[in-house]
Amino acid sequence: MSVTGTERTQPLESPDDPVVVALVNRVVDSRDPNAFGEIYDRFVERVYRYLYFRTGSHPEAEDLAEQVFLKAWEA
Repeated sequence: MSVTGTERTQPLESPDDPVVVALVNRVVDSRDPNAFGEIYDRFVERVYRYLYFRTGSHPEAEDLAEQVFLKAWEA
């Protein structure tokens, strides 16, 4: 993951957005890796920024964001 504070590829979305809900349902119902990848792409920046705000460390925030998405995929 290479996320910097100035990158923004798309607007931040609400987890309640119908498109996001449909993606989550595809992941839950069929473990669709493409749907999970899209969720990752949509939310990795938000998760990273939150973790960076909490830790103040770019490497630690990147590691923690990776762990968040890994645990989400495993669950």
